[in-house]
Amino acid sequence: MKLKIESRELKRLAAVVKPAVMRSGPLASIVNQVLIRADGAEITMAGTDTNIQIIARGKAEADQFAAVLNMDRLMTACAAAEVLEFTGENDVVKVKAGRGRMTLATSPIDHFPLQDPQRNLVRVDVQNLAERLRSVVFSASRNDIRHYLNGVHLEADTKSGTVHFVATDGFRLATVSDHAEGLSQSVACIIPTAVVNQLISMQPSLLMVSDRELVAGGDGYELLSRLIDGRYPDWRRLIPRECKYRSAVDRGELLRLLGIAAGFVQSKNPAAAIKLDTEFQISSRNDNAETFESGVPASGNQRQFSMNVDFLRQGLEWVSDESVVLQWDTTETAAAIAINQGKWWYVAMPLRA
Repeated sequence: MKLKIESRELKRLAAVVKPAVMRSGPLASIVNQVLIRADGAEITMAGTDTNIQIIARGKAEADQFAAVLNMDRLMTACAAAEVLEFTGENDVVKVKAGRGRMTLATSPIDHFPLQDPQRNLVRVDVQNLAERLRSVVFSASRNDIRHYLNGVHLEADTKSGTVHFVATDGFRLATVSDHAEGLSQSVACIIPTAVVNQLISMQPSLLMVSDRELVAGGDGYELLSRLIDGRYPDWRRLIPRECKYRSAVDRGELLRLLGIAAGFVQSKNPAAAIKLDTEFQISSRNDNAETFESGVPASGNQRQFSMNVDFLRQGLEWVSDESVVLQWDTTETAAAIAINQGKWWYVAMPLRA
């Protein structure tokens, strides 16, 4: 059982699987551990925390090498030499790193909980998947007791050939739709936020899902994750059907204004009072009784409401037009403010001042 590999290749594999490696927990067999298998010119490294699993593939010289090793010890070895040579004997692995020699403890391979993908997965082909996810994930909840809000809802429909990505925390909602090629069947699932962020980072070329599992893959890696079990809210009823009322504001000026106002809101109630008329007027007061008032030119209907400054600012950051149109469908004070750009919608609820 032998393995020879360049340190930079081993570090590259470790960087890919690191997000899935369990850093602490009751399963000692996988805490900070990775499973390495290599034979011939191929090597795989796997990491898992039992919820998410990542397998990275690379190049090496090996003869039927397989071991579960501590990731930190592997990185220590990488720092010692440019090329590492591993040999396995009984329950230890010996490492030759330049002039240095190391002996690393191993864990039983059959105790490493590697999972195989389900067979009933639906392939969802969407262009610019990472960008679609990035445009909505900021609206998802973080550690909400309503666990089904702690992620991005994916909904793919064979009749329309459309896939929707939706995220909400109960106070604002972002959704984007796109065409999906060759859907074999309709599917809906909730992808945990941590997994969504990982998909954004890895930019996979392959995505397959069921209602309970996700598999994503790209050049030299495969990610497998459990999904959130639950029923997602009826998000369509939150999208205004007909926005009769509008107010147009310069996006750059409004973002600058909101950036200043963010420093003048209360920590427990980050709302600012907003008045729409011939100007977008904003006023806020923080915990130290410091105040801020200002405005920028606007055109359209009149409206007064209070809103989380960061919510409005985060939505505006996804608008590419120089002028942004704030929309609402009724004159009620609780009416949501909507921003629309193509197939992307953002809806935010007013707050009590």
